Amino acid sequence: MILNRLHLLFSVAIVTMAMVLVSCVEIPDKAPDPPVLNAEYRFISVMPDGTVPPTSVQITEGPNFTTYKTYAIGANAVGSEYYTLFSGSKRIVFGAADTFRLTFETDQRGTLAFAMTKTGTFQALKLPYRNTFAANGLADTSLVRFVNLVQKAQDTIDVYRSDSTFATGVVSVNNILYAAASTTQKVPAGKSYKYFFTDPSNTNRVFKDSIVISGASRKIYTVFVYDKFDSTGATSTAKTAKVKVKVLEEL
Repeated sequence: MILNRLHLLFSVAIVTMAMVLVSCVEIPDKAPDPPVLNAEYRFISVMPDGTVPPTSVQITEGPNFTTYKTYAIGANAVGSEYYTLFSGSKRIVFGAADTFRLTFETDQRGTLAFAMTKTGTFQALKLPYRNTFAANGLADTSLVRFVNLVQKAQDTIDVYRSDSTFATGVVSVNNILYAAASTTQKVPAGKSYKYFFTDPSNTNRVFKDSIVISGASRKIYTVFVYDKFDSTGATSTAKTAKVKVKVLEEL
């Protein structure tokens, strides 16, 4: 009998405590705000000599694609500031009649490059390099990638890496297709590598311009090799085959 009474009292106590705890729970009057779904991109035009690119780009959001917003672009081969865009599908207008459809992933950071095709129209190259919330690059290392925008008969270029001269160099990246980016190459902090660009279709004829990348912690570089290929007076080893090189530091 006593045990039954104790059991009843214990059950009543548990039910009372549960009711008290439930009464203390605060129920929000609305759902939490959804996360911000943004991407960060900057714009750059990379055109051969004699081409005057537009100074702005227009972008509209999907799914309706109705209201356009204008974003400024700097002079040729000069990157714009970073712009914050809603992630998702976009319609992009660059120039009088060149329209592109691209998708920007959430929390993605990168560069959108506009270049001229061999037929005289424009193209858009999306070059992401990291998530916006991620640390920039690798500790004690620089990362460098190369983009081939050389207007010439052949569709690929090679990249040679050396501490000093082309003759002492080794192949760093080969067969970079036209309008494509290479894989990233590592430059250790404290090292300086000189990069030469060659035409593999002509006994690795060396282009005139070379660049030096000095390794530093958490640096990321995009190198555009561009302009119209000019082989006047060039031999297989002479650095007179002309193109231009633009190094863009990814912040």
